[in-house]
Amino acid sequence: MKVTLPETAVKTLTDILKDNQDRPNNIRVYFAGVG
Repeated sequence: MKVTLPETAVKTLTDILKDNQDRPNNIRVYFAGVG
């Protein structure tokens, strides 16, 4: 499945990962109502 994100979402996620460098670099995404 390919997911497309706006640039603002990518920047927000990048900032979150930078702020939490002592934690794993994984993001869990749930899709509601798909499938």
